[in-house]
Amino acid sequence: AFIEVKARPDLLSAAIALGPRQRARLLAAGEVALAENPGWGRNGVRFDVLLVDDVGRVRRIADAFRQEG
Repeated sequence: AFIEVKARPDLLSAAIALGPRQRARLLAAGEVALAENPGWGRNGVRFDVLLVDDVGRVRRIADAFRQEG
């Protein structure tokens, strides 16, 4: 799993902070990492997001997004 952590004052703000442009950047970074380490994707790949708020609450979203097409 590739994991992105977003910390904001509240969980909703943290979730909104992961927009399409940033998802594209993360997918591109994942492609580079897998190209350099082909064995890493042997059992599948997913992108998780950890949302963190000011009081330390954490919400994990497993398999938060996928590459289109």
